This record gives sequence, structure tokens and C-alpha cells, in this order.
Amino acid sequence: MLSDEDRTRLQAAIEADAAAEPPPFPAAPRPAAAYRTEAEQYGAEAGAREREAAALRDEIGAILDCCESQHPALEAELWEQQAALVRARGFDDAAGLAHTVLQDVARDAHRDWSGRLNRAAGELLDRFAGEHAEIRFSEQLDFVVRDPASAREWPRAEVERRLSAGARDQIYLAIRLVLTEQFSSQADPLPLILDDPLVTSDDERFVAAMAYLAEQAARRQVIVLTCHIERHRWLLERHPELAERVQVFAIASSAPAAG
Repeated sequence: MLSDEDRTRLQAAIEADAAAEPPPFPAAPRPAAAYRTEAEQYGAEAGAREREAAALRDEIGAILDCCESQHPALEAELWEQQAALVRARGFDDAAGLAHTVLQDVARDAHRDWSGRLNRAAGELLDRFAGEHAEIRFSEQLDFVVRDPASAREWPRAEVERRLSAGARDQIYLAIRLVLTEQFSSQADPLPLILDDPLVTSDDERFVAAMAYLAEQAARRQVIVLTCHIERHRWLLERHPELAERVQVFAIASSAPAAG
């Protein structure tokens, strides 16, 4: 007798065989003409693929020939570009070095100029009735006004409100004069043309500044335009030693007289 386990396994095999599809019947043989037709189609496709491959080989060969023909010229151009790059880098290095040297020279020159301008401005302010202020030029050739008593410094923007009109105009005049002196050649000094530079000065500063301008007139042309001619005539009367170097010209107005 079969055990329960064997019966179950046999039943499962029978059911599996019943459910399986029957094997297909062999296909009917095809006629020889069909095989020839299919072979011709495969042959045509193979010929087309061969022709495509030949065209690709020709195209690749043309590209290689072009590359080989252009290679010497491209190699020469590459060499020239590399040489130009080397020259450009050398020029950049030289330009950078020149820039550094010029900066150092300019810094030294500005430091020298500022020192000379400081000394000249100090001497000039001492002559202008002993001004109690100093002009200090920076290396950038800007300036501040310094009070020696308090050691406070006023930038140019504060000079207008910190100093009196007379002291302020005296400082501005001193700056113009020292700059003119520093940037003039000794053989051909620049002329000075001043428009009422002393109109706010008191008599002491006025006399001191005009005496300095009279000295300058010995080596350069000095023209002072003013609407206060009587004050200049007073100067010559009080200080006749200046009359040899100062001439006063009155320019008559061309406006018609009021009727």
C-alpha cells in the first residue's frame, strides 16, 4: 500500500501532467523559394552594412590624412604660442618689477617733497608776522594745519571753520607760494598772478606778505590784482624801500558814467 505522502506526491504529478500544454506540432516545411528570398534579403542587408563600413573607413582615412597634413603647421603654431606666452610672462614680471620700483621712487620723491614743503611753509609762515600754526604735508601731498601749542591737527576741511579769515588766507597763500617755488625751475621760475590774496589780512600780515612778494619780484614776475589800491599806496608810503620793486597801476573802469 502507498503511504499518504506517496499518494499526495503522485496525485500532484498527475495533475501537473494534465495541466501542461501539449508540445507544438512541427511546422510545415517551407518551400525552397522562400529560403532563397530570405537569403537574398540577408545578403542585401549585409552588402549595405559593408558599404556603410567602407564609407566610414574612407571618412576616417580622410580625417587622419587631414590631421597628418595639418600637424606640422599646428605644431609650429603651438610652439609660437608657447614662446609668446613665455614672453608675455616675462613682460608681466618686468612690468610688475617696474611698477614696484616706480612706487618706491614715487614714495621716496613724495616723502622728499613733503619734507621740503613742510620746511619751506614753516619758514614762510614765520615771515608772515609769526603765524602760530604749522602746515604739514603728507606723502600724498595733502596737508593739515597743526597747532604747535596743543599739537592738534586740522585737516583741510576743518581749516575754514577753525581759523580766522586772515590766518586762513595767509596759510592758503603760503601753500600756493611754496608749491610755486618747488615746482619752478631755477632758470625760468613760474610767474605769480594773485587775486586780492591779502584782503582779509591785518596790516602786520599785509606788510610782511607784500615784502616777501617784492623779494620774489626780483627773480620772477609777480602780479597782484586788487580792488583796494589805496591800501597798496599806503604800503609804499609807509615802506618806501619797497617802491623800487613795486609798481601800482590803476585800471580805469570802462563802464559808462551814470546819467
